[in-house]
Amino acid sequence: MTWHWKEVLPVDPFSVRLADFITDVDLHLLALLYQPLIGAKATGLYRSLLAQLPAGMFTSDRHTHQHLSLMLGQDMAELLEARKKLEAIDLLRTYQRKDEQERFFRL
Repeated sequence: MTWHWKEVLPVDPFSVRLADFITDVDLHLLALLYQPLIGAKATGLYRSLLAQLPAGMFTSDRHTHQHLSLMLGQDMAELLEARKKLEAIDLLRTYQRKDEQERFFRL
């Protein structure tokens, strides 16, 4: 049984922030090198997070995890598993801020 709801809820907001510019070579390596290691769902999550960024920007608007779940057709447990795979090979770092009103994620 998964306890994903203890880590992330559909209503929890997130935003994406790039540390560096992503090139076509980077995306090519993602498909050929990383996808066999982490799978298509994690690769799809990475590409979808990049798609959240406006052209030429390094930070996205806020969205909810439900938005991401509906966009990818994955439930929250699958999203969390894909995120953990990306974190394991250092393609993604997740920061969480919690206050009295909400829990916010920066991916």
